[in-house]
Amino acid sequence: MFLRSKFIIPSSRLPFFTGYSKSTWCPQRMMCSISEATNVIDGSSHDFTQAKYDAIIVGGGHNGLVCSNYLGLKNKKTLILEQRDVIGGAAASEELVPGYKFSRFSYLLSLLRKVVIDEIFEKDWQDKVKLYPRDPSSFTPTREKNTYLLMGKDHKFNMKEISKFSKKDAEMFGPYEEKLEEIVSLISPYIDSEPSLNLRNLAGSFFSARKSMKSSLPELYHLLSAPAATILDQYFESDILKGTLASDAVIGANQGPYSANSSYVLIHHVMGEVLEKGVWAYVEGGMGSISTYLAHLARKRGATIALNSIVDKIITDPTSKKVLGVKLSDGQEIICDTVITNCTHHVVYNQLLDNREILPEDFARSNNVNYEGVQVKFNMILNDVPKFKCLDHLWNDNDTFGEKVEKFRHYLQGTIHINSESMQQIHDSYSDSFNRKISKRPFVEMVIPSMLDPTLTPPGAEKLVCNMFVQYAPYTLKNRDWDQEVRNEFISNTFNLIDEYAPNFSKSVEFKDVVFPHDLEDMLNMTGGNIFHGALDFNNMFFSRPMPNYAGYNSPIQGLWSCGSSNHPGGGVMGAPGRNCALKLLKSGF
Repeated sequence: MFLRSKFIIPSSRLPFFTGYSKSTWCPQRMMCSISEATNVIDGSSHDFTQAKYDAIIVGGGHNGLVCSNYLGLKNKKTLILEQRDVIGGAAASEELVPGYKFSRFSYLLSLLRKVVIDEIFEKDWQDKVKLYPRDPSSFTPTREKNTYLLMGKDHKFNMKEISKFSKKDAEMFGPYEEKLEEIVSLISPYIDSEPSLNLRNLAGSFFSARKSMKSSLPELYHLLSAPAATILDQYFESDILKGTLASDAVIGANQGPYSANSSYVLIHHVMGEVLEKGVWAYVEGGMGSISTYLAHLARKRGATIALNSIVDKIITDPTSKKVLGVKLSDGQEIICDTVITNCTHHVVYNQLLDNREILPEDFARSNNVNYEGVQVKFNMILNDVPKFKCLDHLWNDNDTFGEKVEKFRHYLQGTIHINSESMQQIHDSYSDSFNRKISKRPFVEMVIPSMLDPTLTPPGAEKLVCNMFVQYAPYTLKNRDWDQEVRNEFISNTFNLIDEYAPNFSKSVEFKDVVFPHDLEDMLNMTGGNIFHGALDFNNMFFSRPMPNYAGYNSPIQGLWSCGSSNHPGGGVMGAPGRNCALKLLKSGF
């Protein structure tokens, strides 16, 4: 995304990294293939004043790239300004250590909307962006020998695994997934369109989806609005299955499985359509490969992409309440009567807008959006395969590194849910956060993408690239600051916990890059370090996103638009906000 020109990240809030010298992850060593592939320009030394653009997009995240592509299809010339020297925002790949590629922020692909793929991707896109679907896709280890839950896309396989803990749950898993798919069919038409209170539009979409539903509307509403624990208790009895499924309800959110509305996020594990329904995949080379491809398409459609281009202000005319353009940190003013922001509304209206006085009085409610981030992203190099206690019967100390990878790939290629054997374990992790403390026993989602993607490590390297999403680390702590002592404590809590499941884990970590909520805010301007650009609460969804009366991608200032995840339908690498914004802008006569 972008930062204000005078904003300097304090040394105490730099991402925590160990294992290599600082020079190995300096900006010059970040993934630069995007610049090479799309011929983007270095905005730090470019004169923008000589060219004319139909629209300026502030921030080169995936939604900004999607928006640019839709405008380009209608021959609109866009300028994408990205403050970092790598494109993609949170969907970026970075070479933090020479030869090792990391999906530094987002790390899995599934939610990208099918309509986006159909409308702006080329037919041979999968020849250019290789995907690695994971099957099995979910592994929940315990600390007991030969006791674990492994799940994938095959229903019979899942039933066999679940029946190890409960035959009743095995029988109920199919009906449970069918209910979630009903909800997806109900809300999908609304995801791919502007939130509207037009009763005719609402009714048309609803009745179209309702034809394929078996459940009553009150039942579906209950499934959408209840705590995840309530829904899971309704269907299942085994703790390990409920804990595994509950992890989907809390990932990236400042909530636990017993929190109100937490069931809404449960549907995300069946919503994706990039490959098969509900299948999540690694992107070869990391998530930045998707952004690289989107940038490539945008360039073909007339976009100019400028890296190292820091937007300092959005310039407006206080009399006409119109946008005039943007001012860069080097003082350049780029004149354009359409500016599209790809960041949180908090950043736009509190940092970038040159005059807040032209906003309506009730727009102050934008400051009340919940932006609390609680997740910590670990990016690591491991020199050994994690030796999980529950798989100890398969371990052979005489196996070579390659033999271990082959033997354990079946179990470790998907998401590894640690400290998730019950909903209570996740709730206990959340309880610390609720009291403004870091979790003593965090909830961990681990992935080892190099189990499937060989391009992430140098040829012949007997190492693994490992990512972890760990909760809870609330943005605001009680009686403590996010100094290095607190960061080290959280890292120790995390590693000590994992060692209970895989005793060799800590000593196998050769390099680690740890991104806390404050780091995410500093690097990507994600307010509060919230990965969704604002909580996915029911009071902050649909026509209330980002706030009542101001949903719809445009703003009270003529020419100022927003295409980021602060808007409906929210966060995740789905591209829907970018598409919806572009279509509404084009429909407006732009």
